[in-house]
Amino acid sequence: MNSIRKLRLHRGMTQKEFGDIIGVKQQTVCKYEGKNSNVSLSVLQKISDKFDIPVEELLEDKIDHYISTGSRKNASNEIKANIIARVKRLNSHKLKKLLEFLSILDED
Repeated sequence: MNSIRKLRLHRGMTQKEFGDIIGVKQQTVCKYEGKNSNVSLSVLQKISDKFDIPVEELLEDKIDHYISTGSRKNASNEIKANIIARVKRLNSHKLKKLLEFLSILDED
């Protein structure tokens, strides 16, 4: 589905990062982006929910309109989802380093 690829590339995400956000493997995202792939309605709904884009725009490949008119709220939600997906992949050592860094940011 071309709209999934366009959305992912517009957001600067790898297939793995995109898959982590919608709960599928990188290989599955690769299949979704293929020309002869079928994406279930439940997966389209997840993409719709996570990226705040109507399912109809995904189905009708109107993603270009969404990309050009997307709101700041959409971008903010996507950034949050991307951060959460990345934090979930951190091992305990890297998570501790991240928490140390965040505590430094909180200091005034």
